[in-house]
Amino acid sequence: MLKNTSFRILFVFSILLSLGHSKPASAQFFPGSEQGDYVVVFYHQQGEPNCWRLENKELTLGLGYVKFENEEGHEISLYGVIGIAKVKNKDFASAAKNFGVKEELCLNGKYPDMTIVEEEKKKPR
Repeated sequence: MLKNTSFRILFVFSILLSLGHSKPASAQFFPGSEQGDYVVVFYHQQGEPNCWRLENKELTLGLGYVKFENEEGHEISLYGVIGIAKVKNKDFASAAKNFGVKEELCLNGKYPDMTIVEEEKKKPR
């Protein structure tokens, strides 16, 4: 009987210790809020992107969502397929390339119709 009780106490104690040291899943994979430069791309179900170029903005990340303030001061919350690149050394162009978008076409959440982009690619340079 004593052996069985000791085992139970040890088992409960080890569980309590492990709970005290673990972080919630969202804290392990998402930093919370962070100020910086970002390229944020949100993909619609049809695969078309919306794109934001954010300079010195606070980005709040959670499990499956992102929140930020756009240029007009509106709080934007996105849920779904989202690409986020934290921009290094103000190099927005290479950060945007990671998602197949052009930084200069990230117009505060609007991205040109993809047929226009395809036509631009066909023009001789």
